[in-house]
Amino acid sequence: MIMSLSDDDVRYVARLARLKMGNDELPTICQTLNRVLEYVSQLEALDTAAIKPTMHVIPVSAPMRDDRVRASLPPQEALRNGPRVAAQMFFVPQIMDGEGGQPT
Repeated sequence: MIMSLSDDDVRYVARLARLKMGNDELPTICQTLNRVLEYVSQLEALDTAAIKPTMHVIPVSAPMRDDRVRASLPPQEALRNGPRVAAQMFFVPQIMDGEGGQPT
């Protein structure tokens, strides 16, 4: 079954993602996303039972290194590149309000 997104669905997701989208862009974005969903639907129809979940088309190896304890950076060096630093802390813009954790 192919799922289809409505204009309202696309507006809702754009709002959740904090994306600005003009009304003139909506038809193109909606059409493009629906094409993506159609393609995903085609992929879901493929029989992948014989394919291992971690299979790659080319051989892949993850080089490992020994896990060794070593000294960390001194606070002054770690804070050196911070845009705003005071009292051994980074100062960053507030993105949550103080009550209930709602984004600002």
